[in-house]
Amino acid sequence: MKETKKKGFVSVMRDAIIQASIESLRQEGLKFSVDTLSDKMKISKKTVYKYFPDKQTLAVALYKKYYRQLQSTQTDSQAGGGMEHRAER
Repeated sequence: MKETKKKGFVSVMRDAIIQASIESLRQEGLKFSVDTLSDKMKISKKTVYKYFPDKQTLAVALYKKYYRQLQSTQTDSQAGGGMEHRAER
């Protein structure tokens, strides 16, 4: 059970770092840095690198998360259109 809690925390922390990175990228654009990310999250840079060993790994995780969110948004809007169409019948 202890291992499950640890995995859950790791997942939550990774997701928090990814989400904060997405927000930082939106605000800062290409000026985004791990230094400013860690400052905003009030964690050390070392903590960021504990979950993402390098910037490339973090960038890939950001891309995957952003892409999933984009797909989800598109699926939701398509499903919404389909439901409206069904309600008209």
